[in-house]
Amino acid sequence: MKYGTVLAIVCVSIFFAGCPREDSCNIRTGGIYLSFNVLEKDGAATVTATFTVGGPFGTALSLGDCGDDITVNAVPLQAKQGAFVYYEATLAPADLYTFEFTRDGEGPYISEVVAPPTVTITAPVQGTAISRAVAFDVTWEDNYETSPGIALFIGGSCVQGILADIGDNGLYTINADDLELTDVEDSCDVTISLTRVATGTMDPELEGSIQAKSVGETWITSNP
Repeated sequence: MKYGTVLAIVCVSIFFAGCPREDSCNIRTGGIYLSFNVLEKDGAATVTATFTVGGPFGTALSLGDCGDDITVNAVPLQAKQGAFVYYEATLAPADLYTFEFTRDGEGPYISEVVAPPTVTITAPVQGTAISRAVAFDVTWEDNYETSPGIALFIGGSCVQGILADIGDNGLYTINADDLELTDVEDSCDVTISLTRVATGTMDPELEGSIQAKSVGETWITSNP
């Protein structure tokens, strides 16, 4: 595999629309930063991979036509083009996600992450109408013994959003008036989501990050 000499142009963020893009064929493996992510939600797993040079917020890379390839659990990830280039596949949820990065004459480079247990919210029931003047409980299956915690998000057009890291013990109480009214409207549908995150292991010869998330959601109608 032939490599050219590349001067990395560091962007503020790979999400910025004007960020330049480089061909991976011009970059040695040690100069590539790989980001692998799994999102389990609604019975499906969306898997994404991004490649940059100059660190996680550096110049975006597209995989060139030189033998560079990425799969997860033997399923090829397909290129997607937006403000930046990334690679994506959708598959059934699995206990283990194995990312395999191959290059002509190298690898394969194997990175793995074990998915956290599925988040199943048991209350409030979807569509329940709840007054902001009363407290209510958010409950979910307490099935992750080694959990480092779980992220709670509550948000809707008529309330100030809540984002907090809480204990993954199956119960969290939203106190009366925790949901603060905005000046948009008196009532609205409010999403409640809980997210578990697990960190995986990158191939020792790669620089990057790998994680899997499991998200459970429900919604309520928030009333005065």
